[in-house]
Amino acid sequence: FDGKTTVEKNSTVEISSTLQLKKSQLKSRRNLNSTVEETSTIKENNKEKVKENNKKNITQLFPKSIHPIQQFIKDNCSRVSRIEKQLTFNECENLLKEHTEERVEDVLLALENFNNIKKYVSVNLTVRNWLSKSEKNKNTFKRIAKGEVTDQQLAEELDKAFR
Repeated sequence: FDGKTTVEKNSTVEISSTLQLKKSQLKSRRNLNSTVEETSTIKENNKEKVKENNKKNITQLFPKSIHPIQQFIKDNCSRVSRIEKQLTFNECENLLKEHTEERVEDVLLALENFNNIKKYVSVNLTVRNWLSKSEKNKNTFKRIAKGEVTDQQLAEELDKAFR
């Protein structure tokens, strides 16, 4: 009996250790499955947040009512409409507070016909920059009409303005 008991005890020990090993494997698989489920849930939540942010950005760029300046760009300025950062509704309003619609449209048409338009990133900043340059030039031409500026001074000022 002693030999048999020993063998039975050993086999019992082997069986119980195998069961314990299988139980620990099951637990680790369950933990792994729950971790995978949590990760996929987090990824889905992040995707939803990104979609919501994109919708907000699109809504800001293209509100339900389109501004007349935005419509002008859409209808008349296909090259300007390809610039990365387009005018928002609020930027259009701010431009019209500072300048007339006619002047803004003139600058947009000039920008549309500009040869190296690809280098510009923002329509708003470009239009503002071009409007300020045209304002400087307008003041220069007024001074010429009054006889306050010589041709050489004019050439130097124009050179500085368009660098």
